[in-house]
Amino acid sequence: MKIKFTQECLLCVISQIYDDPQEIYEEFHKDESYEGELLEEIEEEINFQFGDGSCVYGLPKKFIEILEE
Repeated sequence: MKIKFTQECLLCVISQIYDDPQEIYEEFHKDESYEGELLEEIEEEINFQFGDGSCVYGLPKKFIEILEE
């Protein structure tokens, strides 16, 4: 699946979830797109795993557009 950000946002990204989880705050810019996997969809939010294995939880759908499912 592929997502594209529709606005600027700062999100907490969890990296190395299996060995030693680390929280990194990362800035995402409008029109940036990323490949990954939809982990879960909860009302107005999604949990998403990026292609590098890092994850973001509780990503508001209003921040993204789903390009491919």
